[in-house]
Amino acid sequence: MGNVSPTGTIVVAAEPSAFSEVLAQFSDRVRASTLKRLRLVKASDRGWRAREGLLSFADVLSHLVDADRWLFSLLDGKQAAPTSVASGRGNPEEWDILLEELVRLGAERARRLGALTERDLFERRIETDRHGVLPLLQLILRYSLDHESHHRGALQLALRLRYK
Repeated sequence: MGNVSPTGTIVVAAEPSAFSEVLAQFSDRVRASTLKRLRLVKASDRGWRAREGLLSFADVLSHLVDADRWLFSLLDGKQAAPTSVASGRGNPEEWDILLEELVRLGAERARRLGALTERDLFERRIETDRHGVLPLLQLILRYSLDHESHHRGALQLALRLRYK
């Protein structure tokens, strides 16, 4: 049942898409896998990088937090602040705060993805700062979930290099 608009029309809220639940579950799994790897990093190694110019563990963590915030701004119809990933941007001293934030943002991302309607997923277009106008589903799959999976792979490699 819907609400009644000021003109007396019954407004029926669109139901979440069945596919949105699949996205939410996948989002949860991606985040859980990322967190599993980040939790393996010893406190003394949070600023470690395989070589100069590469990302440290703290850089990756900071970037993933920024990436979630970027996505949420776009979902909210706001102009998203440009994100960048650069060696030295992450602060190892902020690790615990950033890790807690990544957990919170992951839950929010899954919740928000799970609430998307068919129209959101298959008709909505989002204007981005670097990639032009994209279908929302492409933005989610490529620039959120695949993006995090990419960094998770780099985390796994760095963990193997550091803890041979």
